[in-house]
Amino acid sequence: MFSGWECTVKTFRKIRDKGTLCPANPAFKAIELTAEMDVRRWGVVVWRLRKPVKR
Repeated sequence: MFSGWECTVKTFRKIRDKGTLCPANPAFKAIELTAEMDVRRWGVVVWRLRKPVKR
């Protein structure tokens, strides 16, 4: 999602009948959407790269 100059990967979820953007990175907080916010979808993640997990 893109808000101002901040661009992060978030998932839209309805929590307690309110729109909420939940971060893919747990280091960031969820954002509860309000009518006053200017938030736009910039793109859709369709593929991601991950480091191999050593076992």
